[in-house]
Amino acid sequence: MSNLFFLNNDIFSQLDKECCKVRIAICEDDRQQMRVIDLLLEKFGNLRPCLQLSYQGFLSADELLLALDSGHHFDLYLLDILMPGVNGIDLAAEIRNRGLESPLVFITASADHALDAFNVYAMQYLLKPVKEEALFSVLDKAITLLASDTKEEKYLMVMLPGETVKVPYSAIVCVENFKRTLRVYLLNGERLHSKTFRGTFESATAPLCDDSRFLQVHKSYMINMAQVKRLVGCSFIMSGDTAIHVPRYKFADMKAKYFDYLAESGNVLPSSSEN
Repeated sequence: MSNLFFLNNDIFSQLDKECCKVRIAICEDDRQQMRVIDLLLEKFGNLRPCLQLSYQGFLSADELLLALDSGHHFDLYLLDILMPGVNGIDLAAEIRNRGLESPLVFITASADHALDAFNVYAMQYLLKPVKEEALFSVLDKAITLLASDTKEEKYLMVMLPGETVKVPYSAIVCVENFKRTLRVYLLNGERLHSKTFRGTFESATAPLCDDSRFLQVHKSYMINMAQVKRLVGCSFIMSGDTAIHVPRYKFADMKAKYFDYLAESGNVLPSSSEN
């Protein structure tokens, strides 16, 4: 069998442990087809023991969108196209509209929508009955891409009125929930003000939660711990002197998580002033 279809386990072993965790969402309205995909994913995971693979099935687009709006996050999406209600192409568009850039793979019985798949930046378009070799090849490529992305700069997609911008994680100081919009504070002093988001603040900032630098310290604030300059009382003072106040009953826990981050990242403790 061609080596193009299967990555050697030694390659996976060279990846950071965090890179080996892959969460897959499957949206398929046919339970029998869902079971076929489940079995293939189980076999794929068994062949790669150093890969921590998890997957969750959804019988409709609405179920998957509800999960995303509830704060769930996935690294890869396997989507059927011909489904009642919202079809797979429109579902993919909704995923992209939420600023999510995870790879998309369509698995469908019809080739009629192949062109539409490119409009939502789908990685691959597989026809049913899906062949093991073809699916495994796509999964290997997707995981290689995900592993590569973790070693490069990550970006938050911020939907502004009239345009969507890519903001490097390293440029973000903090993100505020301001009247159901995201107010993104940047290192250069700028503030981006997004369009109104759907769902919760947690779902809108879900991509950041997967990065060890970011911590939600308040119901309305997510901070980049790499940009904390000092602690004053129950507040984190950020780059640019933005003060993020944390309720006293939560501050000890948030402070402990911040110190854990410093220890793991090898950074020194910031100056502090306790009231």
